[in-house]
Amino acid sequence: MKTKIFVCSNSGIDYVTHSKNISAIPIIISFSKEEKYDDFIDMNSESFYNRITYDSSAHLSFEYQNYAKINEYIEIAQKEGYEQFLFILSAQEFCDLFVPVSIAVSDLADVQYKIFDSNSACFPLAYMAIMADEMFSNGKTMDEVVVFLEHVKKNHHIFLFDPSYDYQYGQKITQKIASGKLYEIDDGRILSVKKAKNNQSLLSLFQIYETETEDSDVIPFILYMTKSSAYLPIIEEKLYKITPGAKKIKSYPIPAIIGSRIGLNSIGVGYIVKFIE
Repeated sequence: MKTKIFVCSNSGIDYVTHSKNISAIPIIISFSKEEKYDDFIDMNSESFYNRITYDSSAHLSFEYQNYAKINEYIEIAQKEGYEQFLFILSAQEFCDLFVPVSIAVSDLADVQYKIFDSNSACFPLAYMAIMADEMFSNGKTMDEVVVFLEHVKKNHHIFLFDPSYDYQYGQKITQKIASGKLYEIDDGRILSVKKAKNNQSLLSLFQIYETETEDSDVIPFILYMTKSSAYLPIIEEKLYKITPGAKKIKSYPIPAIIGSRIGLNSIGVGYIVKFIE
């Protein structure tokens, strides 16, 4: 059965190589009633972060596609021969697509579909979509795919670090970036890291990561903004040291709605525990 996978653009799927069986549902980046952009389609991450960095007067908000637009996506997919649909949504805190998607699929007659709430955001959702597509291609059923999605939902962790030192391009990166604020995406929200209450540092982030991933086979990843991309070599080198089995550590932009809530110099580190059937 040919399956179409729709995933919220807060997954960063547009920055990851994927098949045509996967499409993003873009959030809408709004600066005013007259100035709105579909995420990635009209404004990519670099343009977004440059805009909010240099335009302090911007009145930023985020909106979500309505059910009529999602109906349009579904109708196009049906004309392309797709017979069942999987919707992978980010946490309600970041993009409340559940209601418009539910209304849209209620119009589907005799069509199988699943709405999956990841209760998270960023690369883990893109990974869910890519692997789900591979599983469908290998003949797996929707129920089998959902088992995998539940595994990723329960077995990943994202840390976000906002350094107190404002790095400027061209300057040497020093230990000044070691202090700052440490956050995590937990239970669908951005929270201060409880395990690092008295030690909000980059070192603390790596210590927690290493403790949590010890004796586990994980997929590590890095998240960044335009300015924090300068930190990538430092973060990557450290992750290779504390994740011995990692063959390739990839980096992805932090989605706009996440980045707008933390410092513009922030960088993220995360992992997904591999699924064993």
